[in-house]
Amino acid sequence: MNVVSINSHPKRFAPGSRAMHRFHGWCEVVAARGERRLIRWVEHVPQRVDDVPDQVETLMGVDSIDVLEQEVIVTHEIEVSADELRAA
Repeated sequence: MNVVSINSHPKRFAPGSRAMHRFHGWCEVVAARGERRLIRWVEHVPQRVDDVPDQVETLMGVDSIDVLEQEVIVTHEIEVSADELRAA
């Protein structure tokens, strides 16, 4: 008889699956190692239009008056315990 810890089972939060983390929200499981999971989540950080650098406006070919809203999308990765994840 084989005894396997539930959190270390390879099918629990397998890489490629979606999960919910209590601090980071929706995330994707990138890798699994024992009971640890490497997760990736995306954060949308709103920016004021005044914070847009002039060189970005020039490269994009738009005037600052044409930009109504802007956000920066940041991707984070961190290793967490499978206990911290919930099924999505």
